[in-house]
Amino acid sequence: MGENKDANAPRTVVESAKASDSIAVEVPMIDASTTSDEKENAGGNAANGKDSSTKRNSTSAPTPTPPEREPDVDDGTRNGRRRVRATKKANVLAESSDSDFDATAEVDEEEEDDDEFDADESESESESEDDDFSESESPVKKTKKPVKKASAATKASAPVTKTNGRNKTTVNTTSVAAKSSEPKDLSAAEVLGGVGPEQYAARERLKFTFLQPENIKDAKGRRPSDPDYDPSSLLLPSTFPKLRDANGQPWTVSPGQAQWWRFKAANFDSVLLFKMGKFYEMFEMDAHIGVRDLGLMYMRGDQPHAGFPEKNYAMHAEQLARKGHRVVCIEQTETPDQLAERKRKDKTCKDTVVRREMVQVLTKGTMVDTGMLNSSPDAAYVCSIVDGGVEDDGDGWVGLCAADCGTGRFLVGAWRDDEGASCLRTALAELRPVEILVPPSGMSTRTNGAVLEMCSSAQQRTFKTTSAADAIQDVETEGYFKNLKSGLPAAIKELRDTACDPARECGISAWGTIVAYLRAALIDADLVPQGRIESLHTTEADTREQLARWAHSSHVAMDAAALSGLEVLENTAGGSAGTLLASLDRCASGPGRRLLRRWVCRPLMSPSAIKARQIAIAAMRGSGLEVTGIARKLLREAPDTERAISRVVGSSGGRGRDAAHVVLYEDMARAKLNDFLAALEGVRAVRDAVNAIASCDDACKKSSVLRALCVAGDEAATHEDVFTATGGVAIPDLSELKDMEAAFDWNAAKTNGRIEPARGIDADLDAAEDKLAAADAQLAAWLEEARVQLGGHKTEVCFVNANKDTHLVEVPDRLAAKVPHNWVREGKRKGFERFTCGELEPLRAKRATAQEAREEALSGVFRRVVAKFCENAGKWQAAASVGAVIDVLSSLAVASDEMYASCSAVCTPKVHPAPAQSESATLVSKNLSHPCALSLARSFVPNDARLGGEHPGFCLITGPNMGGKSTYIRQVCLAAIMAHVGADVPASKFEMTAMDAVFVRMGAKDNLAGGQSTFMVELSETAAMLRRATTNSLVALDELGRGTATADGTAIACAVASHLIERRCRTLFSTHYHRLADDHARDPNVALAHMACRVETPSDAGADAYGRETVTFLYTLASGNCPRSYGVNVARLAGLPESVCLAAARRASRLEAGQLEKLVGDASSRARATTACADVLRDCTLDDLSIDAVRAAQLKARDAIAYATHDDPPM
Repeated sequence: MGENKDANAPRTVVESAKASDSIAVEVPMIDASTTSDEKENAGGNAANGKDSSTKRNSTSAPTPTPPEREPDVDDGTRNGRRRVRATKKANVLAESSDSDFDATAEVDEEEEDDDEFDADESESESESEDDDFSESESPVKKTKKPVKKASAATKASAPVTKTNGRNKTTVNTTSVAAKSSEPKDLSAAEVLGGVGPEQYAARERLKFTFLQPENIKDAKGRRPSDPDYDPSSLLLPSTFPKLRDANGQPWTVSPGQAQWWRFKAANFDSVLLFKMGKFYEMFEMDAHIGVRDLGLMYMRGDQPHAGFPEKNYAMHAEQLARKGHRVVCIEQTETPDQLAERKRKDKTCKDTVVRREMVQVLTKGTMVDTGMLNSSPDAAYVCSIVDGGVEDDGDGWVGLCAADCGTGRFLVGAWRDDEGASCLRTALAELRPVEILVPPSGMSTRTNGAVLEMCSSAQQRTFKTTSAADAIQDVETEGYFKNLKSGLPAAIKELRDTACDPARECGISAWGTIVAYLRAALIDADLVPQGRIESLHTTEADTREQLARWAHSSHVAMDAAALSGLEVLENTAGGSAGTLLASLDRCASGPGRRLLRRWVCRPLMSPSAIKARQIAIAAMRGSGLEVTGIARKLLREAPDTERAISRVVGSSGGRGRDAAHVVLYEDMARAKLNDFLAALEGVRAVRDAVNAIASCDDACKKSSVLRALCVAGDEAATHEDVFTATGGVAIPDLSELKDMEAAFDWNAAKTNGRIEPARGIDADLDAAEDKLAAADAQLAAWLEEARVQLGGHKTEVCFVNANKDTHLVEVPDRLAAKVPHNWVREGKRKGFERFTCGELEPLRAKRATAQEAREEALSGVFRRVVAKFCENAGKWQAAASVGAVIDVLSSLAVASDEMYASCSAVCTPKVHPAPAQSESATLVSKNLSHPCALSLARSFVPNDARLGGEHPGFCLITGPNMGGKSTYIRQVCLAAIMAHVGADVPASKFEMTAMDAVFVRMGAKDNLAGGQSTFMVELSETAAMLRRATTNSLVALDELGRGTATADGTAIACAVASHLIERRCRTLFSTHYHRLADDHARDPNVALAHMACRVETPSDAGADAYGRETVTFLYTLASGNCPRSYGVNVARLAGLPESVCLAAARRASRLEAGQLEKLVGDASSRARATTACADVLRDCTLDDLSIDAVRAAQLKARDAIAYATHDDPPM
């Protein structure tokens, strides 16, 4: 049971015995037979190997030979990882003296075979003993002490160790009560007695007293109890690297580990990936994270230590970032040879550790490497929120900036928000950021409530807020937009020049904070200069009643309550199944999916723009069906064009991990080339998709949108409806792409890992190749003369290469006697001898020089080609946007086809212009099914909807519990949103006038973080609705007022209903308060409806039939009021005991009887009411039992009862 299953893993096995059971765990092994000095000497050589490396050269240069190194192993093949910009603050050049790393050690010329590493560190590692870090790589430099014999007591309590045949130490431990004693030196057994991180806890307490809770301080000496404490920094002792342990014994941190500790102290809240040779090492507390989150294993030694090879960097760094860690990559920026040269030039230099720099910082929101982003096509926003505070009227300004680092897209804006931050909630609901920056003082109450409710899973990171003035100053200092004539992007310039001081301060401050955060993450210079900054159009300061909306003026506004209540983006479980987005998402590419999300959240308000989209979708489903399929196939097979272009443009500056002085062993030049080729292939796929659609003349003739997207320079792109429908996107002239295709063979470049352009593309390369061709010609002429002289055939006398020697003359043995005496023999093989001579040597040297010149020219070709690509970055991004629009339109076309195949009725909605002020807005549908039926894999009963026009604009819906009221409301609202997106809807008819907003109050939820009860949340959402809804809005309320007492709830519901009726907006209002239906029974502005059901009473029920009914839900909307909600029936369906259900039924019967008695009044009133009802019933004969007649009788009966029981006649 204690046996280690992996015989190859060099780990120590500890067998913990209790009674007859034993447990085997792995801990680092210390060889007790080795002295501290011996270990340190041995470890120095091992560490040297990790620091001994050769400088990475240009594109065509060979990969440097890695040193031998032996930590945890991991076999992954992800290449192409990008390196990011390092600023002055981030370039921590840690230099030390007296290293345990011998940086001048000779590098082994033999490249390690990466295939020997096993992918699962948790199962297998190298078995070689010197494949493990020696104890000297621990920061502890130990002094040699005489070995003392253990006392009897020690023998009784200390673990018994033995070494097995696989070089693993087995330690048998038995629990023994330990007596308290004074502080003393800790033995290796005591240090390693735990399991996991606990096994190193005693060592940490002993050696690192400055890390203990009672001693720890930030870089400025502040304790954690200080409000200004900075958890991202650590104060190292003033004597560092010379320290004293908990026992007062002096010890010194080795120079290599001292370098690590300096980086760690500057990034104490981060996980460091510390480059040593060809491996990334994780020490101390970081090693525990590597073991826990990456599945690595601890290396041998008393120091927590784990690692993985360079080729697995992207995979492991991404895993750590997605788990919420801030990952800092520390790379070597100097080889041992360069260190030696530096020391030779500077005699005062005593450094023995190569230089290293912080070159990349990764978090959930700052990953930009293509390989790290492939796992999710969705945007990963990092957001900064600046709250200007709440003013006397309860409102206040809020600024927000969101950056999608993968695409280089920024959104920035400022608006006046209410006390509940409803507009901020809307923005967060759509963006769903993965990371939110929090000021050191914390977020305001309303901001904190919005963040916790709308994006509780987002990583919150403390970061100092930048003022607007500092933000503008930083931009000028860094020179981000020095190539822009205006000096700033339009969105930032608009905020800077606004007359509203709070808007300027909040908006630019939020943007400046994001830029500062990206600067700290070393990617600001890669992303900000691209200038892809968009405005969040919001209201002016003087529009008090119309607070800011998360939408352009040309789009339908949907607040967070609408997005959540209708399950537009996410369902109640946080997934996408059954949502509107999932029902429409048939996109073939990542850019298309991201754009569809924006379209769904911001539907069009312009009927002409909606019509333009509908025509394009119809053309794709009709005559353009075949070419649309071709376009979708091209887009599906292409890389994420938007991200690939952003990455190429951002990394072209050669900063951070992309810098030339960073020492890397993986073929990063090939990986960088693959990224460039991915961008080219993405643009080519868009061009080919556009050309495919353009080849269908009929489709382009019908649709001006398709012409704008597929025909460069077509005037249709300037039409207002087309511009709005596409978001201003039109295909640019992509003639430069043809130049790129002619410049070099893309497939050959991908295969060979280098660009070899065609002749005439690069003058320097052409000149170098001419010299090389001339040298080859001279060699060929000399060889021909030699053949004539020797009399040999061309297959017998020829040039050969032997190792590094090229163009040696190989002569068969039969001709060796004819070789001139001045030829020098260089070697032989069976049957042949090899020679050179004085006449040949200059020709060989000339060719070698020409070959070097060609290689140097080739190394510059890639840089020049990328620079030329970046010059047209705007066109490439425009092309990527066109591909996204085509993808979304085709997705809507495919979704429509699927609806036609699965639904009984499908139509293209008609959206009319908003009516004049005196007219009412309308919405009419027939046989409308649920738009998400296919996604939900359920069938729904079609229903009609009539609001406005000839019908009342307010529909009051009653009906039994679970009868389908909420479902009906959702399907009407979702269909209206789909109509404004431009999609088809599952109905035989759907017409409506354009709406400006959708407001929804559905479901029950509280806000614990904001201290709001369920009823408070309900009323807050209702308040925003009442304040903003206009006559052109669509409003839906589901069971308003259920969170309080019946009387209060009924009163609030009645008042809200009356307000909306007066506002004349289209409203769907469901309720179980039947008094509302009674109050509005004769209101011409209110239509009464209910979800129909069939009620059957058991024949043996007798007088006690109440609550025993069987209710069958019909799920159809019928006219009129439903008298009861049949809640006891739902209780029975939910599984409540039958005795409880019957007791509830009897109680409900008595309550309803009491309500009737209160309504009817005393005996004389009841008599008058009975007489009045009898008169009404006599008028309704059996010959005339039509629906209209019965309805008229019901109205007369209500009037008769009201007249009979009140002094005044009914109103």
